[in-house]
Amino acid sequence: VEDVENAKLKTGGETKSDGDWTPLPASRVALNARMQKSLAEIPQIHVTRQMDVVPLTTKAEGITFTHRLIYAVAAVLVKHAALRTVINGSRVKIEPTSVAVAMDTPSGLVAPVVRSAETLGLNQIAETIRDFRLRAERNALRGEELRNGPFAITNLGMFGVDLFSAFVFHGQTAV
Repeated sequence: VEDVENAKLKTGGETKSDGDWTPLPASRVALNARMQKSLAEIPQIHVTRQMDVVPLTTKAEGITFTHRLIYAVAAVLVKHAALRTVINGSRVKIEPTSVAVAMDTPSGLVAPVVRSAETLGLNQIAETIRDFRLRAERNALRGEELRNGPFAITNLGMFGVDLFSAFVFHGQTAV
C-alpha cells in the first residue's frame, strides 16, 4: 500500500507512468531473485486454521504479540521436529529450534533468526527482537543472523490484514 501511495505522490495521483525509471536497490533485486527461485523450486502448500490467540494478546510492558508468538512457536518446534527440517536434494537435516522473524526495512525484507528460541524467556525474546529491529534499520545485521532459520513467522496484522499467504524461502521448512 505504501509503495502505491508513494507512486501516486510522485506522479501527481497517477500510479502508471512512462517517465524515468528508478533503479531498485541491490538488496531488493536480490530479494526478488530469491523469491522467484523459492516459488519456482519449493512446493507451496497453504494450510489455515483459525485459533483463539487471546492469551497471546495479554498486555505487558515491552512484550508484544510477536514476542509471545515466537515463544509459542519455539515450544511447538521442540515437539515437532518435522517443522524444522531442511531438505537438500535427497538429504534431510533437522535444524536446531530457531525462528526467523520477517521484518520490513528501508533496504527491503529481512528475517533475522532467534537462535535456541526454546531456551529464552519472553523478556529475552523481546530484547533480541528489539536489537534485530534496530540493527536491521541500519542495515547492520550479520550474515549468520539471517541464515538457518527453518521456521519463519511474518505478521501483517498491524496493517489490518486478516489473512495472507506467505511462502517458504530456500532454507526454510514452514512459515
